[in-house]
Amino acid sequence: TARELIVEFTLKTGMRINEVLDTTWSQVDTEAGTVTVGDSKTDAGSGRTIPLDKLLVRRLATLRAEHYAIQMLHRGWNPKEFIFVTSKGNREDYTNLQRWVLTPLLKELGLPHLTWHHLRHNAGSYLLSENVPITAVSKILGHANPAITMGIYAHELREDLEQVREAMAKFA
Repeated sequence: TARELIVEFTLKTGMRINEVLDTTWSQVDTEAGTVTVGDSKTDAGSGRTIPLDKLLVRRLATLRAEHYAIQMLHRGWNPKEFIFVTSKGNREDYTNLQRWVLTPLLKELGLPHLTWHHLRHNAGSYLLSENVPITAVSKILGHANPAITMGIYAHELREDLEQVREAMAKFA
């Protein structure tokens, strides 16, 4: 459903919630499997391109088709072409989404209370746990430089002393 899709989109892109809510269909490239961020809280965040997995692209394409069908019936619906809209075609509001989508969904799943920003943080943590280079994670999250990302996520980077030992042995 659309309510799960906004959670999945936020989690898998690491975008700030207002970036997500400002995203229009023209920013999604289904062929390339990417979304380009529009305006952002930071200069580094604006215009960044984030890869999307194939399943998410398919789910977005399905939602786009649903939007198109509604627009054919109601010409003034969602005139700004936002991806995540109310039933009336207006941009969603993150506080309403927190109250009516995220919190109830987490309760249903038996998960602890999280905010939209927690989903962004989880995206960064997950990417680092999968050994995605910190420079790439920094770009995806829209940080000005990897030092900012490192300051926030240093606790997520595992220290592999055996890896250090092996590397130093090759150095000799």
